Amino acid sequence: MKKIAVSCLILSLSVGVLFAQQKNPYSPSDKQVVSQGKELYFKMGCNGCHGAGGGGGMCPSFIDDTWVFGSDDQTLFKLIKGQIPQQTMPRMFGGVLTDDEIWKVITFVRYCKVAAAEQGGGAAGQLNIDKKSCAIVEADPHWLKAVLPRLSGYQRQYVLVFDGSSKNFSSAEDSKLSGLTVAVLDNSAAKEIATSLKAKAKAYPDKERELGKPLEDLLAGKVDAAILWTPLAAFYAMELDSARKLKMLPFSKSYTSPKGFEGQEQSSMVYVTKCADALLNVLKVYGVAPQ
Repeated sequence: MKKIAVSCLILSLSVGVLFAQQKNPYSPSDKQVVSQGKELYFKMGCNGCHGAGGGGGMCPSFIDDTWVFGSDDQTLFKLIKGQIPQQTMPRMFGGVLTDDEIWKVITFVRYCKVAAAEQGGGAAGQLNIDKKSCAIVEADPHWLKAVLPRLSGYQRQYVLVFDGSSKNFSSAEDSKLSGLTVAVLDNSAAKEIATSLKAKAKAYPDKERELGKPLEDLLAGKVDAAILWTPLAAFYAMELDSARKLKMLPFSKSYTSPKGFEGQEQSSMVYVTKCADALLNVLKVYGVAPQ
């Protein structure tokens, strides 16, 4: 009888541990976990199907209220694990990601939902654009290079981007930038501009999946401002600045496009055209006029 009781106790504890693992230990308000979840999300290529911000693409959105199997934590965990028989989502993630990593991805998913809801009202609601098309574009670097040079009037323009709630500049060439830390991308004219302003340039690698890093660090308060090619600033402000904290001021001079974006790659993809139109609307919202 004692052996049976012990066995039942062990089974009960095992079930309890299993159930506990189906509860997300993280909160979408934890910025560090959200950042880690986002990194895993892009690393595993989730954005290729669901979009950079979860707005959907080849696969459903996860920032609305329409779900195929359910929106609770346990269901999302099982989906990523590949444990739902009817699912069409690839099952390989469960064999690659640890349980902890899966929870971090789910936390990023929850964060995207909250950010999308916030964007629906107030000043941020002015960005009423086709984010879905740009999410699909971001999944393929060739499409991104087809979109950005299409922004007529902006090919040779750079902007100063800063957090309007903590900084205030009268122009992109404001003397107050002297000595401040400014984010720039390598292989772009931004480094030259920063030098002319006597600002401390913090250079970021111009890798395909990290082009938005300067704005991420700006929003996190790690740099004082960013100098970016205008089309790139529009693309990542649309994705990252849902609360509309950022402001943009254009530089008066013209500069060359970043390396890799000099040409006009042609594409008849409808998503490319829609994304280009969306980015032009973003720049209008931020009050940036083409040269």
